Amino acid sequence: MTTITAFLIVDDVTDSFSPAQLIELLDDPVNPTGALNTTLRDKIIARVNGEASSLTSGKLVFPLQVDDTDATNIKATLAGFALDMFEYYAMKDKPHILQAFTGVQDGYNRAIQWLEAVRDGKATIGTSKTVSGAEARNAAIETSHHQGTFERKRMRGW
Repeated sequence: MTTITAFLIVDDVTDSFSPAQLIELLDDPVNPTGALNTTLRDKIIARVNGEASSLTSGKLVFPLQVDDTDATNIKATLAGFALDMFEYYAMKDKPHILQAFTGVQDGYNRAIQWLEAVRDGKATIGTSKTVSGAEARNAAIETSHHQGTFERKRMRGW
């Protein structure tokens, strides 16, 4: 079994962006220092992890124990969406850059939709196996067919 501790960790960020990209993403746009702002990086990682956990409404509880054969896929899936969110938050305060990279906002929106789909049971995290504890988290969820407000039979005579 492999233990995954969070959606996003520092290593995911440093492995996905070059040092120059990280400095550009996290540097102050008004008074650039040209150095990596590790405090801001860590705050954004915490924000991403908090928002992602909140959006999944307890469906993904860390630390997550997964089968070793699925660990790479699951880590890549979680980190991939979390990195989209990280990049968005890093650029959010720099509207002049964000406008040039509308794909960043599209990636963020895609990540939010995926997290909500995981929460609603419409998406998986990269494995077909049942994650231990999922039964208890899913036990209280019931779904019913929505009847709709308007239908031909009910509208007859109007």
